[in-house]
Amino acid sequence: MTTEEAIRKIAAVCRSGNTLKEGGRTGYRIGKVFIDTSGLQRGVVSCPRCGALMGMGNITVRHDDGRAVRFNLRLLHYAEAGHPITSRDVNARLLVAIMSDA
Repeated sequence: MTTEEAIRKIAAVCRSGNTLKEGGRTGYRIGKVFIDTSGLQRGVVSCPRCGALMGMGNITVRHDDGRAVRFNLRLLHYAEAGHPITSRDVNARLLVAIMSDA
């Protein structure tokens, strides 16, 4: 699994609409992974690469074993638009490792 595939999988789960509350957080569960969307904010910003409008805030992906990775919502757009994703955007190795169990 690549970083882009992991992010696309997260986006697909978030589009499913099957939200739930877990430990006081709002998000989505897929297998052993909880996608915490309680860090999302109202509003939009424009992509610095193409100018498209993107949501604001952060998503935290938590594995049941305690591993977690947090990234800016713009990565969902980056993966869909084919923009490069760098190590400054997300810990890609950890994200892929966590999403491999989803």
